[in-house]
Amino acid sequence: MSRCMPNYQGDNCEWPVCGSHGRINVITHLCECYANFAPPFCEHCIDGFWGQQCTFSTVTAIDERSLTFLPRIYIVVSFGAVFVIILLTISSTIRVISKWARKTRNREAPPPYTLVDQVPPPNYSSEEEENQLNKIALHMACSKTEEYYV
Repeated sequence: MSRCMPNYQGDNCEWPVCGSHGRINVITHLCECYANFAPPFCEHCIDGFWGQQCTFSTVTAIDERSLTFLPRIYIVVSFGAVFVIILLTISSTIRVISKWARKTRNREAPPPYTLVDQVPPPNYSSEEEENQLNKIALHMACSKTEEYYV
């Protein structure tokens, strides 16, 4: 005769009986149930499953009339938010493309390379202007050094 409570065994009745649908965790002394079986002793199926091996799932069909006002509003609002995001994405893409097209439309093409090779670079200053600029730069450099020696 066993002195342990139902579903427990061992010398001190500390080990649960998990049956063939689970195994005992030796650290926690609890049953770890296999697929779709419910603790604590892995005897029954978890909610939503049935059958001898708990392999069949229950399929619930939602009747449209069973939806209350709140879920319908949630569905409409979420659809509206997605729709607004799509519209904003499309409009911003169109704006970027039109801005790019405007910039590229008014741009002139560069001259052909044969023309660039033939034309010499322009003179930016004459010798007289260059000498004058050198004199001014020398005068400015000398005046700054005199300031430090005062």
